[in-house]
Amino acid sequence: MNVCQLFFNDWARLQFLGEVVPHPALVPCFYAGDKAHGLIVMVDMSTGNGLHHLLLADAAEEATVQ
Repeated sequence: MNVCQLFFNDWARLQFLGEVVPHPALVPCFYAGDKAHGLIVMVDMSTGNGLHHLLLADAAEEATVQ
């Protein structure tokens, strides 16, 4: 894979997850992208626990998808 493929894969993943994940705190918000400049604008302003906190927690039931 080259750098352009990785960039566009990240862009597509971010847009897709933003559309299908019901809880916005789990996915950074996609604002825009510019392929000419190789730029993706996103924000993760969540103050709560991220997915990594849930997956590393002691309670397995908290890390499962409901």
